[in-house]
Amino acid sequence: MALIEAALAAAVPYAQFPQNSRSIRSITLLSKRRLSACTSTGSPDIEDSGRVVGSNSPQKNKKIRGLESFLHRFRRGRGLSVTDITATEWCEKQMEFILLVGKPGKTKAMQAGSARHAAHEGEVIKRVKVHVESAEDMWALKFINFIVGANQLLFDGLTRELPLIKLKQKLSDTKHNANLQITYAVVQTLNDVVRYYGNSCSLLPQAHDQLLLRYELQEDQSLLGEDEFAYEPKWVKDQVKSCLEFWLGEREASYPQWMKRWKCRSCKFASTCAANSNPDGSSSKTKNEDILSPETPS
Repeated sequence: MALIEAALAAAVPYAQFPQNSRSIRSITLLSKRRLSACTSTGSPDIEDSGRVVGSNSPQKNKKIRGLESFLHRFRRGRGLSVTDITATEWCEKQMEFILLVGKPGKTKAMQAGSARHAAHEGEVIKRVKVHVESAEDMWALKFINFIVGANQLLFDGLTRELPLIKLKQKLSDTKHNANLQITYAVVQTLNDVVRYYGNSCSLLPQAHDQLLLRYELQEDQSLLGEDEFAYEPKWVKDQVKSCLEFWLGEREASYPQWMKRWKCRSCKFASTCAANSNPDGSSSKTKNEDILSPETPS
């Protein structure tokens, strides 16, 4: 701006400004100062206010780190699922391999587990195919699935695959009204579904803090044992927070602790993982044998 003003002043005959020569001279000197965004010296200009000065600015580095994070690169459109959180908690390095290299194909054991899960689900609920055409349809379907499952839990005392959705309350009135103006007819119908969803939530009793984990043999589905334990919300919150640090790019992926390296036995990336390699990059057979093979009594 100062350069433009100086050029305009120089283009006008000097005689027209007999009393403003000092002002013209000051503008010329001002135009010769260094730009604050290009050097560390010089006073900041009004156009520079609000800009990030320097490539090592914490604000700029934080923005770049957010754009390069796994969450932005791979889950920007839909966010994280429960499976993403549990898989990250299982092994962050394995999740990193899956994102960068690709998910390995399902093994026979995994296919058998999925089939067993579907069989359990078929005993309680009946799936119906629904054609989804928009994002509003997708969210309405999630809400309706919860309403149906909640009613089944209230009347039959049993349900499976109950989706849990939390509504954000920090939505400004301006944004909310603008959204209603753009898609009034669709949002009006979705609001009805959300209202029924809230009514269904209010009818449900408070959840019990005791959880039951059952183990069964995959060959014949016979019961191996049961483990009952208390739900610890603080522990769950801390685990989710730790997983988010990885997804947001705030730290690198961590390896399982030494006592949990038995997880590597079923990992498809164990042979290329740095956790199972020597400092020079070669594979450590002794280390892998200790991790991947069960101990035998002498």
